[in-house]
Amino acid sequence: MKHIKQYEIINQYKNKKTQNEPKFGDYVICDEDYEDFNSKFHDDNFKKVIQIIRNNIGQCIKRELDMYYIKYDNDILNNTENLTSYFSHDGSGLNIRRMNKFEIIYWSNNKKDLEPIIQANKYNL
Repeated sequence: MKHIKQYEIINQYKNKKTQNEPKFGDYVICDEDYEDFNSKFHDDNFKKVIQIIRNNIGQCIKRELDMYYIKYDNDILNNTENLTSYFSHDGSGLNIRRMNKFEIIYWSNNKKDLEPIIQANKYNL
């Protein structure tokens, strides 16, 4: 073995009352909070948005109270059909999704730390 990988600091909400929180510039993995995934109010596009949020890493760019503004890469949305309206809360079209702090599952200041989690989720490991 030529290289031993160092321990990575990946944060996760375990005790939602006392954990530290993501900071400006941190990379995050989110899971949209919804009451009923099969609700009549959620169309097929919304289901695609949920999958994009779960399977991609975003970056925290702003915080207001308990809400975080998460920016996703342009490439992610360019490969999907007409989902940009779900990622522009203010009509700016900047691929930004507003998330509650408890919808942020993992975060780290290094994007590479979160990539194994995304890969594990994609293959159900």
